[in-house]
Amino acid sequence: MKKIVRGNDFTLRIPVKKIVNGEQVSFPLTDCTDIAVHVVSQYKRTALPYTIDKESNDVLLADVDGTTLSLGTYALEVTGKLEDANWRSYEYEQFAIVDNNASSDTVFGGDTAEGDANIEGDNGGETSKGCMDVKIEGFAVDTALVVLPPVSARATIIELIANADAAIAAVRETETTVKASEDVRVKNESLRQSTEEQRTEAEVARQTAEEQRAESESERVANEDTRKANEEARVAAEEQRATTFTELSEAVSTAVGKADEAVKTANAAIDKTNAAEEERAEAERQRVEAETTRSREEGIRQESETERIRQETARETAEAARQNAEAEREKADTEREKRVSEAISNTSSAIKTATNAAAVATETAKKAMVATTEAERVNAELRGNVLVVTDRNGGISTLDFEQWDLKERVNITITTSVAVVSVKGVAVNVFLNDASIFTKYTTDADGKVSFTIPRGTMYRISFQELKGCDPLPSLTYTAALRVRDINVEYKPISDEKASVIVTVDKAEDGKVSPFPGVALTCAISGGDSGGDTITTETDSDGKVTFRVPYNKKYKITAAQKDGYYAFRGVYEKDNVADMAEYNIYFHFYPTTSGVFILDATGAQYTADEWQAAGKTTEEAVLIKLVTQNLANGNNCFGFSPAALQAGYPNKQWCIQNTPFNNIPLNGNNVNDALYYNGLKSSKLTREEAEERGLTVPLFTYAYEQTVNLADAQLHGFILAIGQMIEANVNKTLVDEVVKMLHGINAKLFSVLFSQNKWTSSQCSAPNAWNFSFSPGNGAKSLSFLALPVFAC
Repeated sequence: MKKIVRGNDFTLRIPVKKIVNGEQVSFPLTDCTDIAVHVVSQYKRTALPYTIDKESNDVLLADVDGTTLSLGTYALEVTGKLEDANWRSYEYEQFAIVDNNASSDTVFGGDTAEGDANIEGDNGGETSKGCMDVKIEGFAVDTALVVLPPVSARATIIELIANADAAIAAVRETETTVKASEDVRVKNESLRQSTEEQRTEAEVARQTAEEQRAESESERVANEDTRKANEEARVAAEEQRATTFTELSEAVSTAVGKADEAVKTANAAIDKTNAAEEERAEAERQRVEAETTRSREEGIRQESETERIRQETARETAEAARQNAEAEREKADTEREKRVSEAISNTSSAIKTATNAAAVATETAKKAMVATTEAERVNAELRGNVLVVTDRNGGISTLDFEQWDLKERVNITITTSVAVVSVKGVAVNVFLNDASIFTKYTTDADGKVSFTIPRGTMYRISFQELKGCDPLPSLTYTAALRVRDINVEYKPISDEKASVIVTVDKAEDGKVSPFPGVALTCAISGGDSGGDTITTETDSDGKVTFRVPYNKKYKITAAQKDGYYAFRGVYEKDNVADMAEYNIYFHFYPTTSGVFILDATGAQYTADEWQAAGKTTEEAVLIKLVTQNLANGNNCFGFSPAALQAGYPNKQWCIQNTPFNNIPLNGNNVNDALYYNGLKSSKLTREEAEERGLTVPLFTYAYEQTVNLADAQLHGFILAIGQMIEANVNKTLVDEVVKMLHGINAKLFSVLFSQNKWTSSQCSAPNAWNFSFSPGNGAKSLSFLALPVFAC
């Protein structure tokens, strides 16, 4: 195998023979069609231009441009057709491109004769040097490789040497003069560099102070927004609590009112009893005065006594019923920590029983004076938050309504009719007040789980999806009870639903891996079986399968995870269940600040990880910048390193100097929602321009630039002013990655900041913001550099 220094142009002389019965015979290439010559490395196939040798029609001459081949080992591949039969050579390692003369063994210089052993491919020690054999359509094709200097080099090399000698002599004559002037230039350059370094340091210090101020202001605004949101949530919860307590207070007031009515009835009975006592005294006086009528009165008394006994029996029966009710009330009171609704009902029943007993006592008092001493005495009084009830025997019972303002206990029991499914360890996720963050609980061996919710809080319960079962819909309640019992059942999976397979992965440490434990919500649109919301978590493979009724619209939402953000900031995806199986993907990146390289799969690498993985320059799709300010709003971006090397054009922001209404009139405000969001401001500008018939060359050009990343085609956009500032602060870090990919002579990212570049933020009606070392502005009809980037 021959080794050639990278950058040298050379010519491959490729004899092609046909092997018939073990012997090589001439294979005229002039009879063939569709001939193609490729050199093949591990990662790339390169087509070579060729000609058929005029002296031998079975020899190909293929020219190689040394700048097109990277370091590595290459094989030769020759293909073609003969009488509609395809033929192709086998691929063997023929030559290698190395990076220095010490590693090479092929020298292009002097009059090297074609076929010289010095430049032939040795094919790794095969019997026939550089030969590759293959059987094609009943015959074999043999190729041999000879490496030659390029034709032009062979023809003119002696002349070039002579010219070089003359040039060297001329250079030596001018060295003395140049050296003297160079000493002066070096001295002046050192002075200039020192001054420039001082200016750069002062500019960096100023920018650092400005960035710290902007970051502090952003943090203050974020904290203020968080405080306002928390205050609104607290006020809403307090209003809900007050409403619930008012309803309870009204219920208690109603119960107390009924008790007061019972007391009034009892007092009326006592008044009537007192009147009856006065009548009895008068009757006794008359009995003394008229003993003669005693017998008749005794008969009446006996009849009254009989009636009293009958009434007493009825009272005892009522008393037994009341005691039974009291026993039930006491039993309910002991269980009120578990069932507050039953306690309230039993309390009302007890008051009703007391009222009935008072009515019976009143009737009894009317018919017999003896019954008056046994009259029912009932009293109910609300003392603060405590209801105090006194029964006829002086017994006191209390009910503390203050305890009702604390928490609602939720008891969930999960069952299943699927034999192979276990209800142990099932995840139950609880969301409070429509928050995206949830608390996770798991069931015990009996499928039970319990938790408490502050009263007045709205909460939603979602259940884990179990394999082989239809998913359970989410349940939503407002905490207003002491105890709430919930029973749910997993049923066998239905065949009348589409399967929506959601996969979540994350790109970090130079690889893409499953992301388990991410909460996914499937919201199905209305209908007989629609209107359900199902939330569950990804398994160890980063997957969840939802079952959606056919032809129903649904939305899949991925919850945000601390330390990560979604690719392009997309957390929601809408679709229609119009096929048996559909796959949806969410791609997450860590929010760690830095400069990274992305390949076509979306995997994310640091520069060291890229080199350790043996990745090539051609595999780098984007260089991506992540800072905390960008990650907070899912506004990280990347640019194409290949496009940077090719260069960017100048474009007009808009041909017309007119204001755009869909974006802020002055976008240089850190508190504005689009300050870091060039993707959205670019989109809004394009849409408004289309609606109004305006021309925006800058945004049209950016959108037309595309890259393919993680199975998605990304369109370019123009950075907002906040994103441009982040890029400026980190440009030297980006340069290090660019130099790692393209070498020390590459075009650097920082050079772009020595010229004006458009942002997607306007400054005023006729002007828009541009950026070099700091923000500036100019008329929208002017042409400045267009730097397209991609959301990632």
